[in-house]
Amino acid sequence: IFVHGNQLPDEELRLIARSGGHLAVAPLTEMLCGYGTPAYARARKLGIRPGLAVDIVTSAGGDLFSVMRALLAVHRGQLADRAYRDATELAPWSPTAAEVVAAATTDGAALIGEGDTVGSLRPGSWADLILLRCDDLNLAGVSDPHAALAVHAHAGNVDTVLVAGQVRKRGGRLVGSAAADASRLLRASRRRLEAAGGTLDRQADADGI
Repeated sequence: IFVHGNQLPDEELRLIARSGGHLAVAPLTEMLCGYGTPAYARARKLGIRPGLAVDIVTSAGGDLFSVMRALLAVHRGQLADRAYRDATELAPWSPTAAEVVAAATTDGAALIGEGDTVGSLRPGSWADLILLRCDDLNLAGVSDPHAALAVHAHAGNVDTVLVAGQVRKRGGRLVGSAAADASRLLRASRRRLEAAGGTLDRQADADGI
């Protein structure tokens, strides 16, 4: 699995494709952190189906809705730039909403070698499901489900989450002690890191910040 690949020349992408390798593309992190234009479109043209990734969640959001939207935005922006520069020039390829959703699901599963178990709804797959509320205002009027996911949806629309058939989120709220446990671990980690650096803010700690 090759990660990022923004600056890889086309020949190296062809080598990855011929060898059966995979490419992970993290468009939000790559653009925010200055890695350059995501290699998704070039990789697709050269025979690779990249999976979408999230990287450095302290610098970029950790949800795939934002990642899908970032990928569509950068490539549609390239289309517009090319068209404005030279109206006679053939526009570069840009992924469809359906292809971007596939990159976040089935292609992402194939990327990590789990294409037979996750990323799709079919016999033999794990029961990992994310259910969105389609009557929320930002989704109520959308007729194309792929466009709804890639362009309009956000984490707040997620109503229910199942992991291996077990409900982890219902009615928009985490089930069980997961949220409290995560919050407790985060606070403990922050205290440890700040203490190690000699900058423990005891007032913030007392306030639960």
